[in-house]
Amino acid sequence: LRRLTRSGPRLGVLVSAGAEEDLYGAVGGGAIHQFVAPGAIAGIEEEVGPQGEVRLEPDREQVGRAVRGLLELGARLLVVSLRGAAANPANERAVKRIIDESYPRHYLGALPVLLSTQIAATLDDARRTASAVVNGYMHQRLATSLYRAEDDLRRSGFRHPLLIVNTDGGVTRVAKTRALATYQSGPTAGIYASALLCRELGLGDAITADVGGTSTDIGILVGGRPVVRDSVDAAGVPVLQPSVELLSFGIGGGSIAHVEDGHLQVGPESAGAAPGPACFGLGGTRPTPTDAWLVLGYLTSDYYLGGRKHLDSELARRALATVAEPL
Repeated sequence: LRRLTRSGPRLGVLVSAGAEEDLYGAVGGGAIHQFVAPGAIAGIEEEVGPQGEVRLEPDREQVGRAVRGLLELGARLLVVSLRGAAANPANERAVKRIIDESYPRHYLGALPVLLSTQIAATLDDARRTASAVVNGYMHQRLATSLYRAEDDLRRSGFRHPLLIVNTDGGVTRVAKTRALATYQSGPTAGIYASALLCRELGLGDAITADVGGTSTDIGILVGGRPVVRDSVDAAGVPVLQPSVELLSFGIGGGSIAHVEDGHLQVGPESAGAAPGPACFGLGGTRPTPTDAWLVLGYLTSDYYLGGRKHLDSELARRALATVAEPL
Protein backbone atom coordinates (compact mmCIF):
# COMPACT_ATOMS: atom_id res chain seq x y z
CA LEU A 1 0.00 0.00 0.00
CA ARG A 2 2.95 2.34 0.36
CA ARG A 3 2.92 2.43 -3.43
CA LEU A 4 -0.72 1.69 -3.89
CA THR A 5 -1.28 -0.84 -6.67
CA ARG A 6 -5.07 -0.46 -6.56
CA SER A 7 -5.29 -4.23 -6.94
CA GLY A 8 -7.70 -4.83 -4.08
CA PRO A 9 -11.35 -5.85 -4.49
CA ARG A 10 -14.14 -3.44 -5.33
CA LEU A 11 -15.57 -2.44 -1.99
CA GLY A 12 -19.10 -1.38 -1.14
CA VAL A 13 -19.58 0.61 2.06
CA LEU A 14 -22.78 0.96 4.08
CA VAL A 15 -22.93 3.97 6.41
CA SER A 16 -25.58 5.87 8.32
CA ALA A 17 -27.68 8.14 6.11
CA GLY A 18 -26.00 11.52 5.72
CA ALA A 19 -22.42 10.25 5.87
CA GLU A 20 -22.20 9.07 2.26
CA GLU A 21 -20.11 12.02 1.07
CA ASP A 22 -17.62 12.58 3.88
CA LEU A 23 -17.64 9.25 5.76
CA TYR A 24 -18.20 11.07 9.07
CA GLY A 25 -15.49 13.62 8.20
CA ALA A 26 -13.04 11.29 6.46
CA VAL A 27 -9.54 11.24 7.89
CA GLY A 28 -6.51 11.65 5.66
CA GLY A 29 -7.93 14.54 3.63
CA GLY A 30 -10.15 12.27 1.55
CA ALA A 31 -7.36 9.77 0.84
CA ILE A 32 -9.79 7.02 1.84
CA HIS A 33 -11.30 7.27 -1.66
CA GLN A 34 -8.19 5.50 -2.98
CA PHE A 35 -9.80 2.39 -1.54
CA VAL A 36 -13.49 2.99 -2.24
CA ALA A 37 -15.10 5.11 -4.92
CA PRO A 38 -17.56 7.76 -3.72
CA GLY A 39 -20.35 6.13 -5.74
CA ALA A 40 -19.84 2.81 -3.92
CA ILE A 41 -21.01 4.24 -0.60
CA ALA A 42 -24.66 3.85 0.39
CA GLY A 43 -26.51 5.30 3.37
CA ILE A 44 -29.25 3.63 5.40
CA GLU A 45 -31.64 5.09 7.96
CA GLU A 46 -30.76 3.94 11.48
CA GLU A 47 -29.75 5.52 14.78
CA VAL A 48 -27.89 4.66 17.95
CA GLY A 49 -28.02 7.23 20.76
CA PRO A 50 -25.00 8.61 22.65
CA GLN A 51 -25.56 6.15 25.50
CA GLY A 52 -25.74 3.21 23.10
CA GLU A 53 -29.53 3.02 22.98
CA VAL A 54 -31.01 1.86 19.66
CA ARG A 55 -33.39 4.58 18.53
CA LEU A 56 -34.02 3.27 15.02
CA GLU A 57 -33.31 -0.23 13.70
CA PRO A 58 -32.21 -0.78 10.07
CA ASP A 59 -35.07 -1.49 7.66
CA ARG A 60 -34.73 -4.82 5.85
CA GLU A 61 -36.07 -3.52 2.54
CA GLN A 62 -33.84 -0.44 2.56
CA VAL A 63 -30.76 -2.50 3.37
CA GLY A 64 -31.64 -4.89 0.55
CA ARG A 65 -31.97 -2.06 -1.98
CA ALA A 66 -28.68 -0.52 -0.87
CA VAL A 67 -26.83 -3.82 -1.16
CA ARG A 68 -28.28 -4.55 -4.61
CA GLY A 69 -27.17 -1.12 -5.77
CA LEU A 70 -23.62 -1.71 -4.53
CA LEU A 71 -23.48 -5.13 -6.20
CA GLU A 72 -24.61 -3.62 -9.50
CA LEU A 73 -21.62 -1.26 -9.22
CA GLY A 74 -19.34 -4.27 -8.92
CA ALA A 75 -18.82 -4.49 -5.15
CA ARG A 76 -17.43 -7.87 -4.07
CA LEU A 77 -16.94 -7.18 -0.37
CA LEU A 78 -19.08 -5.02 1.91
CA VAL A 79 -17.93 -2.89 4.84
CA VAL A 80 -20.59 -1.78 7.32
CA SER A 81 -19.73 1.24 9.48
CA LEU A 82 -22.61 2.94 11.25
CA ARG A 83 -22.60 6.07 13.39
CA GLY A 84 -22.21 5.32 17.11
CA ALA A 85 -21.66 1.60 16.54
CA ALA A 86 -18.76 1.52 19.01
CA ALA A 87 -21.23 2.36 21.80
CA ASN A 88 -23.58 -0.41 20.63
CA PRO A 89 -22.91 -2.58 17.55
CA ALA A 90 -26.48 -3.95 17.47
CA ASN A 91 -27.45 -2.14 14.25
CA GLU A 92 -24.26 -3.17 12.45
CA ARG A 93 -24.94 -6.78 13.42
CA ALA A 94 -28.54 -6.46 12.27
CA VAL A 95 -27.37 -5.26 8.84
CA LYS A 96 -25.01 -8.23 8.57
CA ARG A 97 -27.82 -10.65 9.47
CA ILE A 98 -30.01 -9.18 6.75
CA ILE A 99 -27.23 -9.53 4.16
CA ASP A 100 -26.31 -13.06 5.25
CA GLU A 101 -29.95 -14.16 5.02
CA SER A 102 -30.28 -12.66 1.53
CA TYR A 103 -26.93 -14.03 0.25
CA PRO A 104 -26.25 -17.24 2.22
CA ARG A 105 -22.91 -19.04 2.06
CA HIS A 106 -24.19 -21.82 -0.23
CA TYR A 107 -24.99 -19.26 -2.95
CA LEU A 108 -22.35 -18.37 -5.52
CA GLY A 109 -23.21 -14.78 -4.72
CA ALA A 110 -22.40 -15.10 -1.02
CA LEU A 111 -21.04 -11.78 0.20
CA PRO A 112 -18.15 -11.26 2.61
CA VAL A 113 -19.24 -8.62 5.12
CA LEU A 114 -16.90 -6.82 7.54
CA LEU A 115 -18.21 -4.73 10.42
CA SER A 116 -16.29 -1.67 11.58
CA THR A 117 -16.65 -2.76 15.21
CA GLN A 118 -14.81 -5.98 14.38
CA ILE A 119 -11.80 -3.92 13.32
CA ALA A 120 -11.63 -0.99 15.76
CA ALA A 121 -13.40 -0.08 19.01
CA THR A 122 -12.91 3.69 18.90
CA LEU A 123 -15.87 6.04 19.34
CA ASP A 124 -14.43 8.15 16.50
CA ASP A 125 -16.67 7.14 13.60
CA ALA A 126 -14.33 8.53 10.93
CA ARG A 127 -11.23 6.70 12.16
CA ARG A 128 -13.15 3.48 12.75
CA THR A 129 -14.58 3.67 9.22
CA ALA A 130 -11.15 4.32 7.68
CA SER A 131 -9.66 1.36 9.54
CA ALA A 132 -12.47 -0.93 8.42
CA VAL A 133 -12.25 0.17 4.77
CA VAL A 134 -8.47 -0.33 4.57
CA ASN A 135 -8.80 -3.71 6.29
CA GLY A 136 -11.50 -4.72 3.81
CA TYR A 137 -9.34 -3.64 0.88
CA MET A 138 -6.51 -5.95 1.97
CA HIS A 139 -8.61 -8.80 3.35
CA GLN A 140 -9.41 -11.12 0.46
CA ARG A 141 -6.06 -11.25 -1.31
CA LEU A 142 -4.20 -11.64 1.99
CA ALA A 143 -6.53 -14.41 3.16
CA THR A 144 -6.10 -16.29 -0.12
CA SER A 145 -2.30 -16.06 -0.09
CA LEU A 146 -1.88 -16.98 3.59
CA TYR A 147 -4.20 -19.98 3.44
CA ARG A 148 -2.42 -21.14 0.29
CA ALA A 149 0.94 -20.81 2.07
CA GLU A 150 -0.35 -22.81 5.03
CA ASP A 151 -1.69 -25.53 2.72
CA ASP A 152 1.65 -25.71 0.89
CA LEU A 153 3.48 -26.12 4.20
CA ARG A 154 1.18 -28.95 5.26
CA ARG A 155 1.66 -30.74 1.95
CA SER A 156 5.41 -30.42 2.49
CA GLY A 157 5.12 -32.19 5.85
CA PHE A 158 5.28 -29.18 8.18
CA ARG A 159 3.23 -30.21 11.22
CA HIS A 160 3.05 -26.92 13.11
CA PRO A 161 0.63 -24.01 12.54
CA LEU A 162 1.77 -21.13 10.37
CA LEU A 163 2.16 -18.03 12.55
CA ILE A 164 1.83 -14.53 11.09
CA VAL A 165 3.82 -11.60 12.47
CA ASN A 166 1.63 -8.60 13.39
CA THR A 167 2.55 -4.93 13.48
CA ASP A 168 2.33 -4.91 17.29
CA GLY A 169 5.17 -7.45 17.49
CA GLY A 170 2.95 -10.43 18.30
CA VAL A 171 2.04 -13.42 16.16
CA THR A 172 -1.29 -15.06 15.30
CA ARG A 173 -2.48 -18.12 13.43
CA VAL A 174 -3.78 -17.49 9.92
CA ALA A 175 -7.44 -17.89 10.86
CA LYS A 176 -7.06 -15.38 13.72
CA THR A 177 -5.18 -12.74 11.71
CA ARG A 178 -6.76 -9.41 10.76
CA ALA A 179 -5.48 -8.01 7.47
CA LEU A 180 -4.78 -4.61 9.02
CA ALA A 181 -2.57 -6.22 11.68
CA THR A 182 -0.11 -7.36 8.98
CA TYR A 183 0.46 -3.95 7.38
CA GLN A 184 4.20 -3.13 7.68
CA SER A 185 4.66 -6.24 9.82
CA GLY A 186 7.86 -7.15 7.96
CA PRO A 187 9.75 -4.00 9.00
CA THR A 188 8.19 -4.35 12.47
CA ALA A 189 9.71 -7.82 12.86
CA GLY A 190 13.09 -6.39 11.86
CA ILE A 191 12.87 -3.71 14.54
CA TYR A 192 11.97 -6.22 17.26
CA ALA A 193 14.87 -8.41 16.13
CA SER A 194 17.16 -5.36 16.29
CA ALA A 195 15.91 -4.64 19.81
CA LEU A 196 16.86 -8.16 20.86
CA LEU A 197 20.31 -7.70 19.34
CA CYS A 198 20.75 -4.34 21.12
CA ARG A 199 19.93 -5.91 24.46
CA GLU A 200 22.36 -8.75 23.81
CA LEU A 201 25.10 -6.23 22.97
CA GLY A 202 24.28 -3.95 25.87
CA LEU A 203 23.27 -1.06 23.59
CA GLY A 204 20.66 1.51 24.58
CA ASP A 205 19.37 3.90 21.95
CA ALA A 206 19.76 2.94 18.30
CA ILE A 207 18.52 3.63 14.78
CA THR A 208 17.71 0.67 12.54
CA ALA A 209 17.67 0.52 8.75
CA ASP A 210 15.71 -2.18 6.93
CA VAL A 211 16.70 -1.94 3.26
CA GLY A 212 14.54 -3.72 0.73
CA GLY A 213 14.63 -3.71 -3.04
CA THR A 214 12.64 -0.50 -3.56
CA SER A 215 12.33 1.11 -0.13
CA THR A 216 14.06 1.61 3.19
CA ASP A 217 12.40 1.64 6.62
CA ILE A 218 14.05 3.50 9.50
CA GLY A 219 13.20 2.48 13.08
CA ILE A 220 14.03 3.92 16.49
CA LEU A 221 15.01 2.06 19.66
CA VAL A 222 15.02 3.88 22.99
CA GLY A 223 16.54 2.05 25.91
CA GLY A 224 16.70 -1.04 23.71
CA ARG A 225 12.94 -0.96 23.11
CA PRO A 226 10.94 0.01 19.98
CA VAL A 227 8.97 3.25 20.02
CA VAL A 228 5.29 2.25 19.67
CA ARG A 229 2.37 4.26 18.29
CA ASP A 230 -1.37 3.52 18.22
CA SER A 231 -1.91 4.05 14.51
CA VAL A 232 -0.23 3.44 11.18
CA ASP A 233 -0.31 5.38 7.90
CA ALA A 234 -1.74 3.37 5.00
CA ALA A 235 -1.21 5.33 1.77
CA GLY A 236 -2.04 8.60 3.53
CA VAL A 237 -4.89 7.22 5.63
CA PRO A 238 -4.21 7.00 9.39
CA VAL A 239 -5.74 3.74 10.60
CA LEU A 240 -6.04 2.37 14.11
CA GLN A 241 -3.46 -0.37 14.50
CA PRO A 242 -0.69 -0.55 17.13
CA SER A 243 2.66 -0.37 15.37
CA VAL A 244 6.27 0.58 15.89
CA GLU A 245 7.45 4.02 14.78
CA LEU A 246 8.69 3.84 11.18
CA LEU A 247 9.99 6.33 8.65
CA SER A 248 9.85 4.96 5.12
CA PHE A 249 11.29 6.37 1.91
CA GLY A 250 11.38 5.06 -1.63
CA ILE A 251 15.02 4.15 -2.14
CA GLY A 252 16.20 0.54 -1.83
CA GLY A 253 19.00 -1.72 -2.91
CA GLY A 254 17.53 -2.13 -6.38
CA SER A 255 16.64 1.51 -7.06
CA ILE A 256 18.18 2.62 -10.37
CA ALA A 257 20.58 5.58 -10.33
CA HIS A 258 20.77 8.06 -13.20
CA VAL A 259 21.96 11.60 -13.95
CA GLU A 260 19.32 14.25 -14.48
CA ASP A 261 20.20 17.90 -15.22
CA GLY A 262 23.69 17.31 -13.91
CA HIS A 263 22.55 15.81 -10.60
CA LEU A 264 22.55 12.23 -9.35
CA GLN A 265 19.08 10.79 -8.92
CA VAL A 266 18.25 7.43 -7.31
CA GLY A 267 14.87 5.79 -7.95
CA PRO A 268 11.95 5.55 -8.12
CA GLU A 269 12.48 3.03 -10.96
CA SER A 270 13.79 -0.31 -9.70
CA ALA A 271 15.86 -3.10 -11.23
CA GLY A 272 13.59 -5.60 -9.51
CA ALA A 273 14.62 -9.17 -8.79
CA ALA A 274 15.24 -9.90 -12.48
CA PRO A 275 17.56 -8.72 -13.86
CA GLY A 276 18.31 -6.99 -10.54
CA PRO A 277 21.46 -4.97 -9.82
CA ALA A 278 24.28 -5.25 -12.36
CA CYS A 279 26.47 -7.17 -9.91
CA PHE A 280 23.94 -10.03 -9.84
CA GLY A 281 25.14 -11.00 -13.32
CA LEU A 282 21.63 -11.57 -14.63
CA GLY A 283 21.78 -9.05 -17.45
CA GLY A 284 21.28 -5.79 -15.58
CA THR A 285 23.49 -2.92 -16.72
CA ARG A 286 22.10 0.08 -14.83
CA PRO A 287 23.66 1.09 -11.49
CA THR A 288 21.96 0.58 -8.13
CA PRO A 289 22.90 1.17 -4.47
CA THR A 290 23.73 -2.55 -4.23
CA ASP A 291 26.40 -2.11 -6.90
CA ALA A 292 27.80 0.91 -5.02
CA TRP A 293 27.84 -0.97 -1.70
CA LEU A 294 29.76 -3.82 -3.32
CA VAL A 295 32.39 -1.48 -4.81
CA LEU A 296 32.69 0.38 -1.50
CA GLY A 297 33.28 -2.89 0.35
CA TYR A 298 30.06 -2.87 2.40
CA LEU A 299 29.17 -6.17 0.68
CA THR A 300 31.56 -9.01 -0.14
CA SER A 301 31.58 -10.82 -3.45
CA ASP A 302 31.80 -14.34 -2.05
CA TYR A 303 29.57 -14.26 1.02
CA TYR A 304 26.38 -12.63 -0.21
CA LEU A 305 23.36 -14.63 1.05
CA GLY A 306 25.72 -16.78 3.09
CA GLY A 307 27.81 -17.58 0.02
CA ARG A 308 24.88 -18.86 -2.03
CA LYS A 309 25.24 -16.03 -4.55
CA HIS A 310 28.40 -14.55 -6.03
CA LEU A 311 28.45 -10.82 -6.76
CA ASP A 312 30.48 -9.53 -9.71
CA SER A 313 32.47 -6.41 -8.74
CA GLU A 314 33.58 -5.70 -12.32
CA LEU A 315 29.98 -5.58 -13.59
CA ALA A 316 29.14 -3.23 -10.72
CA ARG A 317 32.02 -0.90 -11.64
CA ARG A 318 30.94 -0.77 -15.29
CA ALA A 319 27.39 0.14 -14.27
CA LEU A 320 28.55 2.84 -11.85
CA ALA A 321 30.70 4.36 -14.59
CA THR A 322 27.53 5.24 -16.52
CA VAL A 323 26.68 7.82 -13.84
CA ALA A 324 30.24 8.64 -12.75
CA GLU A 325 31.39 9.80 -16.18
CA PRO A 326 28.60 12.37 -16.79
CA LEU A 327 29.27 13.81 -13.33
